[in-house]
Amino acid sequence: MENTSLNNVGANVVQEVFVYEGPVSMATLLEYGSLIRRYVEQKILSNKLFRIFIEIAQNVAHYSEEFIIDNDKRIGVGKVSLFEAEEYFELQSSNLVKKEDAHILCERCNMINSSDNSELRSIKRYIRSDTAVTRIGARIGLVQIALTAESKVDCVIEDAGHDISKFSISIKTRKNNTSWNV
Repeated sequence: MENTSLNNVGANVVQEVFVYEGPVSMATLLEYGSLIRRYVEQKILSNKLFRIFIEIAQNVAHYSEEFIIDNDKRIGVGKVSLFEAEEYFELQSSNLVKKEDAHILCERCNMINSSDNSELRSIKRYIRSDTAVTRIGARIGLVQIALTAESKVDCVIEDAGHDISKFSISIKTRKNNTSWNV
C-alpha cells in the first residue's frame, strides 16, 4: 500500500461531520455542498471548504472505475467525507481507479506537495495551456485543491484486485491563518 498519510496526527480529537458513500451525482454535490455551507459559519472558510469538496467529489463523479448509469449518464461511485478537529477541517475522498492510474495520481500528489504556491500557480497555467488531451483527470483539480487549502494533498493507494486500486485523497485546511500544529 502506497501512503502519503491520511492519519490523524497528535492528540487532536476528530469529529465526523458527514460521510457519504455511493453514486456521486450532481444532486449529491449540491446536497453535501449546501451542508458544508450551513455547517461552517465563517463565510470565507465555508467557501474554501465548498470549493475543495466540489473538486474532490467531481474526481469521484467523473473518474471512478465503479459507476452507475442513470438516464444515460455515467455517475462515479465512491466516498466523500468531512471531518472537524479543533484546528482544522479535513476532506477525504476515495474511489476505484485503474492501478496504473492510481500510481500516476499519487505521483501528481507528491509533485504538488513538493511545490510552493508560486510553482503550483505555474503548474496550473501550464496545464491550462496544454492542448494535449490526457486520459487521466485530476490535473488542475489536484493543484487547485492544494492552492485553496494551503495544504498538502495526502494520498493512499490500496489494492482492490483485478488491475484496480482504491485511490484515496485527504486534504486539511486550517480554521484560521495560524501555522500548522497537526
